[in-house]
Amino acid sequence: MAPTNPSSIRWALAAPLITSRLIVPWWWLPLSGVLVGALALNGVPLLAPGLVAAQAWLIAGIAVVGVLASLVAHVTAHLLLARWLGVPAPGDIVLLPFGDAAQQWTDAGTPWRDLLVALAGPICHLALAAAAYALWNAQLHAVLSTAATLVLSVNGALALIALAPGLPFDGARVLIAVLRELGDGATGVRLARALGWLSGCGLIAWAGMLLAAQARFSLPSAAALVILAAVLLLTLWRVPVALRPADALPPAPRAARWFTAGLMAILQASGPLSMVPLLDGIYAPGPAVSVEPMITVPAERAQARQGTFLLTTVISQTPITLGQWLYARIDPAYELVPPERVVPPDMAPQEVVRRNYQMLEASEAAAIVAALRLAGYPAELGSTAVAITAVPADGLNAAVVRPGDIITALDGAPISTPEQLVAQLAQRQPGEQVSLTIDRDGTVQSVSVTLLPPTEAGRPPRIGIGIEPHGLALETPFEVRIAPQKIVGGPSAGLMFTLTIYNLLADADLTQGRRIAGTGTIDVDGNVGPIGGVAQKVAAAESAGASIFLVPRENAADARRVARHITIVEVGTAREAIDWLRIVSTERDPQAQPALWRGGWDLNPRGRGTPYGISSAAH
Repeated sequence: MAPTNPSSIRWALAAPLITSRLIVPWWWLPLSGVLVGALALNGVPLLAPGLVAAQAWLIAGIAVVGVLASLVAHVTAHLLLARWLGVPAPGDIVLLPFGDAAQQWTDAGTPWRDLLVALAGPICHLALAAAAYALWNAQLHAVLSTAATLVLSVNGALALIALAPGLPFDGARVLIAVLRELGDGATGVRLARALGWLSGCGLIAWAGMLLAAQARFSLPSAAALVILAAVLLLTLWRVPVALRPADALPPAPRAARWFTAGLMAILQASGPLSMVPLLDGIYAPGPAVSVEPMITVPAERAQARQGTFLLTTVISQTPITLGQWLYARIDPAYELVPPERVVPPDMAPQEVVRRNYQMLEASEAAAIVAALRLAGYPAELGSTAVAITAVPADGLNAAVVRPGDIITALDGAPISTPEQLVAQLAQRQPGEQVSLTIDRDGTVQSVSVTLLPPTEAGRPPRIGIGIEPHGLALETPFEVRIAPQKIVGGPSAGLMFTLTIYNLLADADLTQGRRIAGTGTIDVDGNVGPIGGVAQKVAAAESAGASIFLVPRENAADARRVARHITIVEVGTAREAIDWLRIVSTERDPQAQPALWRGGWDLNPRGRGTPYGISSAAH
């Protein structure tokens, strides 16, 4: 597979120990460029939609360099351990997308040496994945955390793929070593080669089945499988098999050899097979994240607290893997869903993530206002412009404006709210032309629109578009900042943001050393709204060791059905949650309260579901 004039790298730091030469084929340069572009334009926006384009390209570059370094580390781990054990190593090693080709290695002397050298690569990937996870978990910077996520995912996948029992993967050497121990290494070589060809053809067949399904994301999933299969089959075809293990040990019974070989192949294949893509969707429990590190209030106003609030998350994904599908069949906290519930048919995944991120930003602003008001401070939330949400295809101004345009001025007068736009239009007449200053995909321009008659007598003229507030304008007596960590978007963190900010500013500690989880949207008046994925969030809260789970009233019944050992508290407003936590704080054990019960809470015995007898409308 090596090119005519390959570039090569000699391990400078390990030169006294390693005499092999690493050959980096020429195609790694264009391939790296393609990977950087694909990640910057499509991958990074799914993980960190709040970053600008320059940051996305930087992350993509870091991630690709990290993956290449991981592959070099994979090969180096083989060579260092081989040197230490006295195992002969190939003179030249071609760097492939999965490390090196296992068939380049010769007999290691003993089966167990073969086994140890073969496992060095997968173990190296697992160690690198653990290091990437530690970097992500530290949340040092959004750029580093996002790059670490990509490196973690790739190394985890490479560790599983490397264990496949067919050539050219390291798992083939594991299979051969086991059969050598049984005295039939030659059969192990033939079996590993056959499994390699079978795997490549199987991947192509599966890609064809995905394409035949004509479902969402079937084309990219099938393309990924075909590329992987092509690399695998090309490696088998071009790289000769140097493995010629001598059968020095007394052979085991033929039935024992084949039984062991079959069992090993099944066990080793389970990891790679778990990564085969399916076109379903899934809702899975995400991390339960401590909120306090995300919140910044003035130091002179912040109060020391003993416990913590946790916000809970849901991982929604499509397409999924076979391993995820099987696990969802076992664990009730995982829910298989149609893919269109994860990504609507008329939207791209990046658009879904971007909208979720916008909802997260709006939730943060509403939480700041609600918390400050609850703590006795004045706070207001406004907008900075007006967004166009809909334009009828047959409308008079359909050729001039379109959904997504941001209106910032009318005839030169600044517009920051829908109310201001309506007030300006009230001073105009139907049929009159006005100039709108709009921001379209980052480009500011002026367009002329013709005003239409009002739909009702006494109403102002109209443009014939749907509008909504755009941008957030906070008015607060002091700065409160929220820097989300480990979450990408969605409005359901609003309640926990609100309670955490309030708790940092209030005199009494609502947590009292407890881990209190919860979920729910919030508006500026402190009303708590329903959310999705409550079963997954309850599971995440229980896994994180929370003793209390605050949930919107509309989701309480579903939460109680799945709760195992956590107290479910239904609330309709942030004030209800604060009052409940204040009462319970008088006794450290929530179960000591006579009106509490394990798995749910109802202070209204007549079943109206309204704590303290307060009437509450559905939100």
